[in-house]
Amino acid sequence: MARLNDIEEITSDYLETLLAHYRRTDPAKGSDNKRSKHKMAEHAINVFWHLQGKLMSWAQAHMTGYALLCETPGLGEFLEEKMGYEIDEDSHILEHLGFLYNGNPPNREDPDLLRMCELLEEFTDTVIGDQKDPLGPQAMRRFIDEMLMSRCADNSYWRFDLQSSLRALNEGEVDELAKPLGERRQGMPFTLNNWKLQALRQVYFRVGAGMKKYRALEEVGAAIGQSPETLRAWDKSLKQSPDRENDLYCCELAGHFKGSLADKPLSELEQMESYGWHRGVHNLHRARLRFKEINQLSLEEIKSRIIRYRQKESGG
Repeated sequence: MARLNDIEEITSDYLETLLAHYRRTDPAKGSDNKRSKHKMAEHAINVFWHLQGKLMSWAQAHMTGYALLCETPGLGEFLEEKMGYEIDEDSHILEHLGFLYNGNPPNREDPDLLRMCELLEEFTDTVIGDQKDPLGPQAMRRFIDEMLMSRCADNSYWRFDLQSSLRALNEGEVDELAKPLGERRQGMPFTLNNWKLQALRQVYFRVGAGMKKYRALEEVGAAIGQSPETLRAWDKSLKQSPDRENDLYCCELAGHFKGSLADKPLSELEQMESYGWHRGVHNLHRARLRFKEINQLSLEEIKSRIIRYRQKESGG
């Protein structure tokens, strides 16, 4: 798999940003609430993951492939037969396999990547059948466990507990970290709330496009079999989460800018500062993502999912 030729330039930009945030947020340099410290912390975390995505994507891909081979019966033998050589934990093929899950690989037309895509599709169709993706929950937990490996004491307080929780799940045990809140709720509350959010996204998109909110509530409510009052109650409840509140704001922006979001470069979106940022990402960038999702999802699908997850038991 080809590596980036300009990796030094790319990583230096990210490192400079992280170093600047590190220095500007030093408690010794000023009193509280003077430097938007929380926003800068969010941005620093976002930049860190961009740095990880460029400099460590090869290691991430390798560990993805390793987890797949460890947790997917028959995959190693299948690939050895197709490739004509023995595969072990040091084989490049693990990286090629893992890069199939990277949304932004260094080279989408890389012959090794294209070949691996064909082989994984063949394995999925002929060997595991109904399971659409070998990277299921067990393999994903194995992969995340590998990505958390380090004896660094600066961040061990959360990594070690998360690793232990993931390992316990793969052995059939739910520990305290993975255990849901004790309060009994209807159906599958988290998934249900996310589908309620999908309904509200449709409302806010219409409002952004110029429709009165009461009309948007009526239109969406009628389509999914819910009253406007119910949608208002969902709105009030879900907005208790800052992330969901921002999500709906970005959906309103998506409606307002629907004619220009699709083709406008990200650099131009980020220059429109008045629309703000959330967790290190410009709101108009989020709005463009929401625009695509809103237009790909029907109200009938939202309706059926709300009914399904309202009734479904958590263990069902």
